[in-house]
Amino acid sequence: MSFAAIVMVTVYTHLSVTPLWLLIAINMGVFAAVMCRMSPAMALNSMAPKQEDRGAYMSVYSSLQQMAGGLGSAAAGVIVVQSSKDSPLQHFDVLGYALVAVIILCIYLVGRMSIGIQKSSEKTDAKLAAAEQFAA
Repeated sequence: MSFAAIVMVTVYTHLSVTPLWLLIAINMGVFAAVMCRMSPAMALNSMAPKQEDRGAYMSVYSSLQQMAGGLGSAAAGVIVVQSSKDSPLQHFDVLGYALVAVIILCIYLVGRMSIGIQKSSEKTDAKLAAAEQFAA
């Protein structure tokens, strides 16, 4: 779904004057592509900490997520400018490129996180198997 988000963000940030119905349809596609990434990300993220630390971890994660949203909005406000009250927004395409770069970075980081969780899970499974053999 990340690749669909990249395509939709690129299309969205390179629109010129567009009919409202088309803008609404594209906007729905952007939100669908971006939000479809959230459930798998949250599932993977909830597997990162030990079960007894999950509540504290998710609290910190939620705070960082809110902070990242604010920083992202501030960065977008610096990138996108409007010369005058009646002029169109400028550099919206640059914002799209920045978002695509962030999505690609996220793909890489989530891949690394997934590998780390798999390795941790394999170690835990091996320890459980050894404990079961010892108990038997």
